[in-house]
Amino acid sequence: MLVVCMALLVAAPSALASDPIAINASHAKLAVSADGKLNGHHNFFGQLTYGGAPVHGFHTVQGTGAPADRYGRSLYIDTLDSAYGNGWKRETSIVVRKPTGVFCYSFWPTNDVSLPDHPSRPAGNGSAYRLEVLGPGVTPNLDVKLDDPGDWKPSDEAKVAHVNEMKSHQLQLAQGGAFCTAQA
Repeated sequence: MLVVCMALLVAAPSALASDPIAINASHAKLAVSADGKLNGHHNFFGQLTYGGAPVHGFHTVQGTGAPADRYGRSLYIDTLDSAYGNGWKRETSIVVRKPTGVFCYSFWPTNDVSLPDHPSRPAGNGSAYRLEVLGPGVTPNLDVKLDDPGDWKPSDEAKVAHVNEMKSHQLQLAQGGAFCTAQA
């Protein structure tokens, strides 16, 4: 686990890249877990909290999904050395879900509706991922980096056990919410 308090590193990251990672700055916390399986696609999930309470907005802009109020936070997702090229490349941004502050994301091939003619894009699986949430006002930004969990191998008993543990954790965080539960 990696813990940051006002940009001061106070604990080293775990040797297992697939362990949950949490960043704490001030009273804000961004916790992220990756399990490497959703119909063969890489995925991760987590929760954004402040002082132990979920952080989420109440409205988004129809068509773009951008936060439409002061409470909403965009979670920016970057991928390293992926099909998009060498170095860090922006995959997308998403909002955390209300009322839990939970988010989940899977890397799928898609058509980019934000660009003219909606060009096809391959899945953005990379060697590592970076997630960032911009804090409001003087609240610090939260930034988490994690290694790619690797490809799903149903014959790998350790990976199957890890995926089952992460699925249970994701369902617990989602508290029955339909969006992330469908991806668990």
